[in-house]
Amino acid sequence: MMSESLEKCTFTLRLRDPSLIDSLKLMVRLGIPSEHTPVWEVSAEEGLVRLSVDAELFTQEFGVLRIIHEVIRYTSSIDGVRIVDVDMPESIISGFRGPRYGVEGITRLLGYSTTPIGVHIANWHGSIPSNILKVFYEVASNGVDIGIDDSVDPAKYQAMAEMSIDYINRVKSETGRRVIFAVYLPSNPTRITEYAREAVEIGATALKVAGGLECLNSIYEVSSIGKAPIVADFTGYRWLYQVVDPSIIVKLARLSGADIILLERHTLKTLGEEAYGRCILEASRNYGVKKAYLA
Repeated sequence: MMSESLEKCTFTLRLRDPSLIDSLKLMVRLGIPSEHTPVWEVSAEEGLVRLSVDAELFTQEFGVLRIIHEVIRYTSSIDGVRIVDVDMPESIISGFRGPRYGVEGITRLLGYSTTPIGVHIANWHGSIPSNILKVFYEVASNGVDIGIDDSVDPAKYQAMAEMSIDYINRVKSETGRRVIFAVYLPSNPTRITEYAREAVEIGATALKVAGGLECLNSIYEVSSIGKAPIVADFTGYRWLYQVVDPSIIVKLARLSGADIILLERHTLKTLGEEAYGRCILEASRNYGVKKAYLA
């Protein structure tokens, strides 16, 4: 058993039914090496359980600290369990890079300090890059700062990256405004860094990574390139809110390297002002990394 003096990462979970604790302990054990014994604390507050895990289990080569993903993955398989907080020691947080650009960097790219306007752009009739980019050109010419590729075929990322250059230059020459377009990268985790590097070399001015919790590692890997802002898109994954508080998603995405974080549409309406306020706080809380935009 490991020394009690070791730093811990603590997860706070809310259980719909107290009897779920036995199933929860069994599932979490599957994701933690046998020599590390988790510490469980059943809170006096009804329905809350705290799980502490040795911080030394966290390893940077896995991108987002491995044990966070493991605990979330195993607990999310149990109906009625929701992670409401993740408390990490400074020694762990300091290992994250955070956004390479963040709010200040994107401000410099665009050339002004007001909050940028960004829009998802999709074409459901084949996701033809030229059609999507024509829409981007129209909205960018009328004040939109950031176009975000929401096509159904991210495999066309090379064409999107190459063709976006012309439309961005046209907006600049006709309006004097600088704009960026986030190219949607295919979600293959073993090749996403390769895709990102290729897209940037072609001319992509921003990169979009989308998915559920599994895309956190992809954000971390893509951020290592450091040559374009990263849009982390969690829209379309409303089920995530049933197993993990969205403020945790924002916190981990930002620490992993996301410059812009997109939550599920209507998050404010769905969760309420208090829960959404926690998300806003996590986008700018002082972790020693740059602030991220939250949408």
